Amino acid sequence: MHTSDSDRDPVYDLSRWWCVTWQKVQPDADPPVSRYYRLCLQQDLWGQWELLRCWGRIGQKPTRERRERVDSPGAAEVIRRQVQKTRRQHRYVPVEAPLVALDMADWTTENNARCFAGKSE
Repeated sequence: MHTSDSDRDPVYDLSRWWCVTWQKVQPDADPPVSRYYRLCLQQDLWGQWELLRCWGRIGQKPTRERRERVDSPGAAEVIRRQVQKTRRQHRYVPVEAPLVALDMADWTTENNARCFAGKSE
C-alpha cells in the first residue's frame, strides 16, 4: 500500500525552535508602563513552521497575539531580524525571560504554553 505525504507522521525539529523577548519601560508615563514583545518560532501539530507574536503590558494579560505560517526557519530568521530592528527603533531591549519573569497576571498553563515555546534567545 502506498502512503502519501499527508499520511506520514509530522517531523518535529525542536533544535530549530526559538523564542526572543524584548522589553521597554516608559517611566515618564503616568502611571509608568512596562511593555514586552515576544517572537517565537515553533511547529504546529502537523509539523508546519509558524511564528507566534505576543505583545502587551507586563503585569497584564497579553493584549495581542498573532500566528503566521512560514515556509522554513530561514524565512523566520529574516522576519526576526526585521522585528529586532523595529523593536530597537522603539527603544525595546532584548531580555532572557520566560513568561513567569514578565509577571503576567492570571496566566493559565495553556496561555503560558501558547506564548512560550523553546528556549529564550
